[in-house]
Amino acid sequence: MVGKRELPWAFSRVGRGDVSYSLRFRSQLWGEDGYFPDTTPVIPPSSDVRVSQASLSRGYYIGDHWLKGTPADWLFVHWAADRSAFVAPDAIDALVNDFHIPIHGEGEPPRLRPMTGS
Repeated sequence: MVGKRELPWAFSRVGRGDVSYSLRFRSQLWGEDGYFPDTTPVIPPSSDVRVSQASLSRGYYIGDHWLKGTPADWLFVHWAADRSAFVAPDAIDALVNDFHIPIHGEGEPPRLRPMTGS
């Protein structure tokens, strides 16, 4: 949850500060799906470049470096193979819509991974 809002299952990884979570799906009929804490948090590197006023107004910017002046409450999100952004909690829907990021679980049956071993 971000504030009082549940985070959509659109991102493979989400983080803020020194904490990050990965989106995981159960491999059996039982268990939980959702964001789970990473044992080794992913902390994006910082940059000396300043975040633009346009990015602050929009509520997000695409990239994998924490820009100077990025508000402390913004989240680092990663999706697809190589897409990442920093986003304000109230701009998550805009980011998802602007980049057509699929939300897992909407209208889908529970995902099952193939069982390994015997």
